[in-house]
Amino acid sequence: MKPVTRTLWNRLLLALGLVFVLAVGSVQTVRALEVNKNGIVAEGEVINDDLVLTDSNVNMAGTVNGTLITGATDVTIGGTVNGDVISGGSSVIITGVVKGNLIVAGGSVTVNGTVENSVFFAGSSLILGPKAVVNGNLYAAGFSVELQSGSSIDRDVEAA
Repeated sequence: MKPVTRTLWNRLLLALGLVFVLAVGSVQTVRALEVNKNGIVAEGEVINDDLVLTDSNVNMAGTVNGTLITGATDVTIGGTVNGDVISGGSSVIITGVVKGNLIVAGGSVTVNGTVENSVFFAGSSLILGPKAVVNGNLYAAGFSVELQSGSSIDRDVEAA
């Protein structure tokens, strides 16, 4: 694939991910997933389904066996997600394990955990901390992308 076409495709995927995050915020409760409006999954708690987690502050310290969708001012994911994470917030911090893709939009996003597939980012700043491991690609559209010493990305980095 030509580099220009690939970059355009990456931007399109990021835009579609953002539209999805925004659209999910207006969806009413459905039986195909759990909706938690208190914003907390405690350490040791296990959710065996897809989960929408919302509140002004979200803290996911447990385990989600499915896709995790979050929307809040401040999002912290320190637990394990056995699926994809779709997240949006002013501040998003990932210190846990994401066993799928991470699709994230926010003012300030910090990844200092493990993402077993790819990271798709759109926002102001992305920081991959010293303990960050991305086993796939990193696609970033934002003002600032910082890869701190010790962070690792197994495949390609595409930044716009």
